[in-house]
Amino acid sequence: MKIEPSPRGEAALGFRVRTGRASAVAIGGPASAPHVLVRRELLLHDPGVPDSFQPYHAALEAPPEESGGIVRRATEAARKVAVPAVRTLVEELRSRAGGLRGAAIVAGSDTDPAKIANPHMRAHASEGRLFPDLVEEALAACGLDCRRLVERELHGAAGKALGLPSGQVTRALAAMGRRVGPPWRAQEKAAALAAWMLLARGTARR
Repeated sequence: MKIEPSPRGEAALGFRVRTGRASAVAIGGPASAPHVLVRRELLLHDPGVPDSFQPYHAALEAPPEESGGIVRRATEAARKVAVPAVRTLVEELRSRAGGLRGAAIVAGSDTDPAKIANPHMRAHASEGRLFPDLVEEALAACGLDCRRLVERELHGAAGKALGLPSGQVTRALAAMGRRVGPPWRAQEKAAALAAWMLLARGTARR
Protein backbone atom coordinates (compact mmCIF):
# COMPACT_ATOMS: atom_id res chain seq x y z
CA MET A 1 0.00 0.00 0.00
CA LYS A 2 1.25 3.48 -0.85
CA ILE A 3 2.40 5.63 2.05
CA GLU A 4 0.47 8.88 2.18
CA PRO A 5 2.22 12.02 3.46
CA SER A 6 1.33 13.20 6.96
CA PRO A 7 0.34 16.87 6.97
CA ARG A 8 2.28 17.64 10.14
CA GLY A 9 5.04 15.09 9.71
CA GLU A 10 3.85 13.19 12.80
CA ALA A 11 3.22 9.48 12.85
CA ALA A 12 3.07 6.46 15.14
CA LEU A 13 3.24 2.80 14.26
CA GLY A 14 1.09 -0.02 15.62
CA PHE A 15 1.42 -3.80 15.24
CA ARG A 16 -1.08 -6.55 15.98
CA VAL A 17 1.25 -9.52 16.22
CA ARG A 18 0.09 -13.09 15.67
CA THR A 19 1.95 -16.35 15.15
CA GLY A 20 4.44 -15.81 12.36
CA ARG A 21 3.03 -12.53 11.07
CA ALA A 22 1.82 -9.07 12.02
CA SER A 23 -0.60 -6.44 10.78
CA ALA A 24 1.12 -3.04 10.82
CA VAL A 25 -0.68 0.30 10.61
CA ALA A 26 0.92 3.73 10.73
CA ILE A 27 -1.28 6.61 11.85
CA GLY A 28 -0.62 10.26 11.03
CA GLY A 29 -1.58 13.13 13.28
CA PRO A 30 -2.72 15.27 14.83
CA ALA A 31 -4.35 12.91 17.30
CA SER A 32 -7.58 14.89 17.03
CA ALA A 33 -7.82 13.98 13.34
CA PRO A 34 -5.92 10.69 12.86
CA HIS A 35 -5.58 9.09 9.45
CA VAL A 36 -3.95 5.96 8.08
CA LEU A 37 -0.59 6.49 6.42
CA VAL A 38 0.16 2.85 5.67
CA ARG A 39 -1.35 -0.57 6.26
CA ARG A 40 0.79 -3.62 5.72
CA GLU A 41 0.92 -7.32 6.51
CA LEU A 42 4.40 -8.38 7.61
CA LEU A 43 5.80 -11.89 7.46
CA LEU A 44 7.67 -12.78 10.65
CA HIS A 45 8.81 -16.29 9.74
CA ASP A 46 10.68 -17.94 6.87
CA PRO A 47 8.40 -20.03 4.61
CA GLY A 48 11.52 -21.91 3.52
CA VAL A 49 12.05 -23.04 7.12
CA PRO A 50 8.68 -24.52 8.19
CA ASP A 51 9.72 -24.83 11.84
CA SER A 52 10.16 -21.05 12.04
CA PHE A 53 6.37 -20.58 11.99
CA GLN A 54 5.92 -22.44 15.28
CA PRO A 55 9.38 -23.13 16.72
CA TYR A 56 8.15 -24.47 20.06
CA HIS A 57 5.59 -26.75 18.49
CA ALA A 58 8.30 -28.07 16.17
CA ALA A 59 10.29 -29.15 19.22
CA LEU A 60 7.44 -30.93 21.02
CA GLU A 61 8.00 -34.34 19.46
CA ALA A 62 11.80 -34.17 19.54
CA PRO A 63 13.93 -35.86 22.20
CA PRO A 64 14.72 -33.48 25.09
CA GLU A 65 18.37 -33.23 24.06
CA GLU A 66 17.37 -32.01 20.59
CA SER A 67 14.45 -29.69 21.37
CA GLY A 68 16.57 -26.72 22.44
CA GLY A 69 18.53 -26.76 19.19
CA ILE A 70 15.36 -26.95 17.12
CA VAL A 71 13.93 -23.89 18.88
CA ARG A 72 17.17 -21.92 18.51
CA ARG A 73 17.53 -22.66 14.80
CA ALA A 74 13.87 -21.98 14.04
CA THR A 75 13.87 -18.78 16.07
CA GLU A 76 16.96 -17.51 14.29
CA ALA A 77 15.34 -18.24 10.92
CA ALA A 78 12.30 -16.22 12.01
CA ARG A 79 14.53 -13.39 13.26
CA LYS A 80 16.29 -13.13 9.90
CA VAL A 81 12.92 -12.40 8.27
CA ALA A 82 11.14 -10.44 10.99
CA VAL A 83 13.82 -7.90 11.89
CA PRO A 84 14.52 -6.73 8.30
CA ALA A 85 10.77 -6.58 7.55
CA VAL A 86 10.13 -4.23 10.46
CA ARG A 87 13.26 -2.19 9.78
CA THR A 88 12.30 -1.70 6.12
CA LEU A 89 8.87 -0.41 7.11
CA VAL A 90 10.29 1.99 9.70
CA GLU A 91 12.87 3.35 7.26
CA GLU A 92 10.22 3.84 4.59
CA LEU A 93 7.96 5.71 6.98
CA ARG A 94 10.78 7.91 8.19
CA SER A 95 11.83 8.84 4.68
CA ARG A 96 8.35 9.55 3.32
CA ALA A 97 6.11 10.42 6.26
CA GLY A 98 8.32 12.42 8.60
CA GLY A 99 9.19 11.67 12.23
CA LEU A 100 7.90 8.66 14.13
CA ARG A 101 6.76 9.23 17.69
CA GLY A 102 7.10 5.57 18.59
CA ALA A 103 5.53 2.17 18.13
CA ALA A 104 3.12 -0.08 19.97
CA ILE A 105 2.75 -3.85 19.86
CA VAL A 106 -0.57 -5.53 20.56
CA ALA A 107 -0.34 -9.23 21.46
CA GLY A 108 -3.08 -11.74 22.11
CA SER A 109 -1.84 -12.67 25.57
CA ASP A 110 0.82 -11.96 28.16
CA THR A 111 0.67 -15.40 29.78
CA ASP A 112 3.96 -16.62 31.23
CA PRO A 113 4.78 -19.93 29.46
CA ALA A 114 6.65 -21.15 32.54
CA LYS A 115 3.37 -21.22 34.47
CA ILE A 116 1.66 -23.55 31.99
CA ALA A 117 1.91 -27.27 32.67
CA ASN A 118 0.42 -28.57 29.43
CA PRO A 119 3.25 -28.79 26.84
CA HIS A 120 1.04 -27.92 23.87
CA MET A 121 -0.47 -24.85 25.54
CA ARG A 122 2.99 -23.85 26.77
CA ALA A 123 4.24 -23.96 23.18
CA HIS A 124 1.40 -21.66 22.13
CA ALA A 125 2.26 -19.22 24.91
CA SER A 126 5.96 -19.32 24.03
CA GLU A 127 5.21 -18.44 20.42
CA GLY A 128 2.81 -15.77 21.64
CA ARG A 129 5.82 -14.11 23.26
CA LEU A 130 8.40 -14.88 20.61
CA PHE A 131 6.98 -12.91 17.70
CA PRO A 132 6.18 -9.73 19.67
CA ASP A 133 9.71 -9.98 21.08
CA LEU A 134 11.15 -10.12 17.55
CA VAL A 135 9.16 -7.05 16.50
CA GLU A 136 10.29 -5.18 19.61
CA GLU A 137 13.88 -6.21 18.96
CA ALA A 138 13.66 -4.73 15.46
CA LEU A 139 12.08 -1.51 16.72
CA ALA A 140 14.79 -1.10 19.34
CA ALA A 141 17.44 -1.52 16.65
CA CYS A 142 15.71 1.34 14.80
CA GLY A 143 15.89 3.53 17.90
CA LEU A 144 12.15 3.49 18.48
CA ASP A 145 10.53 3.30 21.89
CA CYS A 146 7.92 0.58 22.07
CA ARG A 147 4.84 0.02 24.19
CA ARG A 148 3.47 -3.49 24.71
CA LEU A 149 -0.28 -4.03 25.05
CA VAL A 150 -2.59 -7.02 25.42
CA GLU A 151 -5.58 -7.02 23.09
CA ARG A 152 -8.18 -7.60 25.80
CA GLU A 153 -6.99 -4.42 27.57
CA LEU A 154 -6.59 -2.29 24.46
CA HIS A 155 -9.94 -0.54 24.28
CA GLY A 156 -9.97 0.32 27.98
CA ALA A 157 -6.47 1.78 27.76
CA ALA A 158 -7.37 3.64 24.57
CA GLY A 159 -10.40 5.27 26.15
CA LYS A 160 -8.20 6.70 28.90
CA ALA A 161 -5.39 7.75 26.56
CA LEU A 162 -7.68 9.41 24.03
CA GLY A 163 -10.24 10.80 26.45
CA LEU A 164 -13.05 9.66 24.16
CA PRO A 165 -16.15 7.49 24.71
CA SER A 166 -15.78 3.96 23.35
CA GLY A 167 -18.49 4.57 20.76
CA GLN A 168 -16.64 7.54 19.33
CA VAL A 169 -13.42 5.52 19.15
CA THR A 170 -15.24 2.71 17.35
CA ARG A 171 -16.75 5.13 14.83
CA ALA A 172 -13.40 6.79 14.20
CA LEU A 173 -11.75 3.42 13.53
CA ALA A 174 -14.57 2.48 11.16
CA ALA A 175 -14.12 5.77 9.31
CA MET A 176 -10.40 5.08 8.90
CA GLY A 177 -11.27 1.72 7.40
CA ARG A 178 -13.72 3.22 4.93
CA ARG A 179 -11.09 5.66 3.72
CA VAL A 180 -8.39 3.06 3.13
CA GLY A 181 -10.66 0.18 2.07
CA PRO A 182 -10.31 -3.53 2.85
CA PRO A 183 -8.76 -5.38 4.45
CA TRP A 184 -9.77 -3.62 7.67
CA ARG A 185 -10.16 -6.51 10.08
CA ALA A 186 -9.93 -6.68 13.86
CA GLN A 187 -6.13 -6.88 13.64
CA GLU A 188 -5.80 -3.72 11.53
CA LYS A 189 -8.15 -1.89 13.89
CA ALA A 190 -6.10 -3.01 16.90
CA ALA A 191 -2.85 -1.88 15.30
CA ALA A 192 -4.38 1.46 14.30
CA LEU A 193 -5.81 2.07 17.76
CA ALA A 194 -2.48 1.34 19.44
CA ALA A 195 -0.73 3.79 17.10
CA TRP A 196 -3.42 6.43 17.69
CA MET A 197 -2.83 6.17 21.44
CA LEU A 198 0.84 6.99 20.90
CA LEU A 199 -0.06 10.08 18.89
CA ALA A 200 -2.25 11.23 21.76
CA ARG A 201 0.47 10.65 24.33
CA GLY A 202 3.32 12.02 22.26
CA THR A 203 5.89 10.92 24.83
CA ALA A 204 8.01 8.43 22.86
CA ARG A 205 11.24 9.72 21.42
CA ARG A 206 11.52 10.32 17.69
